Amino acid sequence: MKSNRTRHIFIVGQTASGKTGLSLKLAKDLDAEILNTDSLMFYKDLSIGTAKPSKEELLTVPHHMVDICDVGEDINASDYSEKAHDILSNNKKNFLCVGGSGFYIDALDKGLLPLPQTDQAIVEEVNALGDPVEFLKDVDPETLKTISEEDLYRVKRALQVYCQTGKPLSQWKKENVLKPYAKKIALHIERDQLLERVKLRVDMMFEEESLIEEVKRALEDNKSEGWRPLSSVGYKQTLDYLNGGYSSLEEVKADIVTKTMQLAKRQKTWFKKDPTVKWFSFNDDYSVIKDYVMDLWETEKWRV
Repeated sequence: MKSNRTRHIFIVGQTASGKTGLSLKLAKDLDAEILNTDSLMFYKDLSIGTAKPSKEELLTVPHHMVDICDVGEDINASDYSEKAHDILSNNKKNFLCVGGSGFYIDALDKGLLPLPQTDQAIVEEVNALGDPVEFLKDVDPETLKTISEEDLYRVKRALQVYCQTGKPLSQWKKENVLKPYAKKIALHIERDQLLERVKLRVDMMFEEESLIEEVKRALEDNKSEGWRPLSSVGYKQTLDYLNGGYSSLEEVKADIVTKTMQLAKRQKTWFKKDPTVKWFSFNDDYSVIKDYVMDLWETEKWRV
């Protein structure tokens, strides 16, 4: 799945670190298009809690793999990788693959592990577990370090792999080393600066209760029950708030900030382990980054 791709690089890193703003500037200046690698931006009716680019921004630069799922729908990494690969293989434009969803990025860049299909009986067995997180801590703590304990979809998927094969997902990764294809860039941002950006983003999400209204609209559709994105950071807390789980809106916002910073830490750990990532400072001059990307493409050094 790696042959015949048009020129592309990945812009990766922590949430709220400036990936979207940087990618929009680069795409305009370098006449490139954007391929989304953020799993939360797949969902058509979820824009506020996902910090999705505005409608104007989406129109200014061609975006791909954004708003591809309706309420209740989802797309797995295999299907995503296949669709995204088709875009990169059947287009002459240069592409910026932008997002922080490490699993989907790896699926597109490296391919997928040769895992056997999971029996439906095992899926049901895992779904019936009272506390899948505690179970995963026992059988595959290494994998749990790379995902959020609140991301029950990935927790259960890791458990399915273990129950189906008798081997932890982390062990599968060690035994089947997948090689990257294209180079990546990321913005390093100091924690205090990131925290301020996260607080501002969360405040904006709740202006005139906008995130609350977005969640309410999703809940009006009976297909939203158990819908995976509603368990992600921001949406889960808002849903809990609507169900009486918080005493005040300020408590919700504070918890979302905390959970977002925890997510950012996991993302940083994930990408710091990737030797193909070239790190720039959030405060670096934009022209330095633009010149680096131009050089990668002009000299055909964008491949790893």
